[in-house]
Amino acid sequence: MRIGFITDSISHQSAGVGRYAANVFHHLSRWSELMVPIDWRNPAAIKSLTNLESSDAISIPNPWPIGKKLFWHFFLLSALERHTKKIDILFNCSQFLHPIGKMNCPHIYIVHDLSYFSYPEYHKKGKKTLFRLLLKNTLSKADHIVCVSHYTHKRLIHYYPEMVHQSSVIHEAADKRFRPIANTDILRQIRIKYGLPKMFYLFVGTIEPRKNLTQLLKVYHQYKKNIPYPLYVAGGTGWHIESLHKLHRNFDLKNDVKFIGYVPDEDLPLLYNLATAFIYISKDEGFGLPPLEAMQCGTPVIVSDAGSLPEIAHKAAIVVNPNDQNAIARALQKIGEDKQLRICLRDKGLERAKEFSWEKSASELMSLFKTMV
Repeated sequence: MRIGFITDSISHQSAGVGRYAANVFHHLSRWSELMVPIDWRNPAAIKSLTNLESSDAISIPNPWPIGKKLFWHFFLLSALERHTKKIDILFNCSQFLHPIGKMNCPHIYIVHDLSYFSYPEYHKKGKKTLFRLLLKNTLSKADHIVCVSHYTHKRLIHYYPEMVHQSSVIHEAADKRFRPIANTDILRQIRIKYGLPKMFYLFVGTIEPRKNLTQLLKVYHQYKKNIPYPLYVAGGTGWHIESLHKLHRNFDLKNDVKFIGYVPDEDLPLLYNLATAFIYISKDEGFGLPPLEAMQCGTPVIVSDAGSLPEIAHKAAIVVNPNDQNAIARALQKIGEDKQLRICLRDKGLERAKEFSWEKSASELMSLFKTMV
């Protein structure tokens, strides 16, 4: 089977959708006779990102000086019409809009997130407007829609009930490199590299409004005396972060909340292993990969009761209301001071994480593909 795979979201600093795409591509390549990357970058770049020894990539030029990805995707299906003989099925996991053109082969579209509708205030005005106007058109061109969680699937059917018979759920997973690590020398090197204390809380993710970091700053400001350890924030810059850094300065939290920037993939498992606990209290998530990565490393986890997070954690984490500062502070205090609780959550998290794997996800996708080709 020749799987046409839109790879433009894969990069050397992938997060979210890009991490999903890289893992699915890698694991599908074990099942498929031929993976066909579809990208606007040159073949050498695609090869380095996908780790393919040889590639029959379909290169679609990207002439747009601004809005490169947006406009490239706008016209992508139309541009692919002349290449349909090269692929048997199209796997589209970038979650961009495709208002122009339609595939002549089966087309699988992945929905990661629908917070443009449920929490429009957490997205840029132009982007949320485009999705509200054009997502239905884009979804109607797919032969099947895969959602990455049951929560996201319920949201999809809420907004587009006509999609109920052409959609399903296939979960994401965490990479195998996220695991308990006992090598004290390597752990010590990472502790020194990032200036980490012996005990600390960790957040990992893109820094953007819906991650609710403003709430965490307020919690540290209000309940500083009750929270035993500092918080380290690891993640690339998203948008609307000026107010977050201003609040950080105004609250004088330089010793309590540290921003360490984007952490490369090779360091992330070690960072999770060193953390006393992981906290992720987003206002909404389509899946929420970092808590699963943390659980798979044996790190105790606190999540919010929003979006897909309770579905993914499933009794293996402390769950709090993301709007309740007192509850968040109490969770941080309890998990920090109660070693037996941390051991219990570690064990539960490791067990829960076993229910997710990229091998399982790829197998379910391949089963779906075979029903459509």
